[in-house]
Amino acid sequence: MNQWFILHTYSGHEKKVCESLKARVAGTDLESAITEVLVPTETVVEMRGNKRVESSRMFYPGYVLIQIDCDERGHIPDDVFHAIRSTPKVTGFVGGQTPTPLTQDEVEQILNQQAAAEEKPKPKFSYAAGIHPEGHSNDLWAFDPG
Repeated sequence: MNQWFILHTYSGHEKKVCESLKARVAGTDLESAITEVLVPTETVVEMRGNKRVESSRMFYPGYVLIQIDCDERGHIPDDVFHAIRSTPKVTGFVGGQTPTPLTQDEVEQILNQQAAAEEKPKPKFSYAAGIHPEGHSNDLWAFDPG
């Protein structure tokens, strides 16, 4: 039975961990146990000068999602667990020694969020009426102490 788990990684090394895990399981007996490794990202757009620049931003910095074929009790096989834990830049599973799998609703929410982000890039910064770009309300800036 396939279940999704969350790996905690060094911040900024999520893509490297994803590539390392994929390379580590390719061509081994772990290939059937680890079915998917995912770093949920979205494309954001910002204007630099007069140029439109698209960049990638992670939904969950410091975390990688991994789909593992577990045993009938929902436990990760020991060889798979140790192979993942010994991957460079992986600090552990969310849940520690007994990793907590994501529910199907949580997985669908994350995958839908990523699918929606792929369809349409969003602005890097968004502003609302009545809020100063630095996060202060206009009322604060209008305050006159004297």
